[in-house]
Amino acid sequence: MDSTLGAPVVRSSPHNIPQLDGLRGVAISLVLIGHATESSLKWVAQLGVILFFVLSGFLITTLITREKQRTGTVSLSHFYWRRVLRLAPALALFMATIYCLERKSWIPHIPRYEFLACLLYMRNFVGKSDSVAHLWSLSLEEQFYIVWPPLMRLFDLTRLLWISFCVTVALSLWRGIAMSLHLFDYNMGIYYLRPYFRFDSILIGCCLALCITHKPVLIDKILAAIKSIPIGIVWLLVFGWTLVGESVAPPVYVTVQMIGAIWILFRAVTGNAFHILTLQPLRFLGKVSYSLYLWQQIFLFVKYPGWEPLQAFPANLVAPLVIAIVSHFVVERPFLRLKDAWKPEMKPLSV
Repeated sequence: MDSTLGAPVVRSSPHNIPQLDGLRGVAISLVLIGHATESSLKWVAQLGVILFFVLSGFLITTLITREKQRTGTVSLSHFYWRRVLRLAPALALFMATIYCLERKSWIPHIPRYEFLACLLYMRNFVGKSDSVAHLWSLSLEEQFYIVWPPLMRLFDLTRLLWISFCVTVALSLWRGIAMSLHLFDYNMGIYYLRPYFRFDSILIGCCLALCITHKPVLIDKILAAIKSIPIGIVWLLVFGWTLVGESVAPPVYVTVQMIGAIWILFRAVTGNAFHILTLQPLRFLGKVSYSLYLWQQIFLFVKYPGWEPLQAFPANLVAPLVIAIVSHFVVERPFLRLKDAWKPEMKPLSV
């Protein structure tokens, strides 16, 4: 996803929000740290995924909102073709490599049905192989985007704001109630993988995008109320909750994470985030984060005999980064240029 959306609540309306690439860079860094440190800091990877989700909902909804404001409708064919061009090439390269590695017995066996589940974005329902386990989050996102753009086309955007807010609250309550009543085995991961328990993690970002567009007075009031709270304190609270929240209060663990993540995102799009988010190295990580997310798994998470040299520090970080950079510039970039040809002309949002 591109962060060339303009800063929605910054009056100067620049054509880029560098903080969003930086925030994406933070998200992928948290995933890398969590997977590289295994049990000691594995919890930070969960926070990285939450940040990806809220960013995704915010950016996609902002793009679609602008299209609907400009044209009066939403071209679903253009949207889905752009998604294919954005995601499929890098994923196809990764899956082809995984297939070859598995055939050579260089990674653990992966059933053929699981390859199909990954390619059809159903990995959050089917499969147990560590090599492709991380594709559950991509599957969840794409399942969400089967539903969300048609809804944005169908409903008035103001009405959609209230619908999305109510559904976000309802899903959070449903997850908490289901956990409290032990409707499913917590250790199976259902509460974290299934769309009917996790769509709110993306939808809350959609709510922010719609609120910025249609409730500018409310946005100004919220900003005035929270901008005095140092963003460093917010980050510390979010990290602290991510560390202890699951053991203290599992039913509200993800919900509180979401609130923290959307707070951080809100501060980023209003220009009140850490200046570190504008640093070029972090923004570069954000730009290659999709490919890096795909490739880090087999170096940081999968343990298999014969891979030890590549799975030891620092090779386990350098190798996926190098591959991700090559994938981004050789595979992603050419298709991204095609994607831009299908992007409706946008006008700056202002409030």
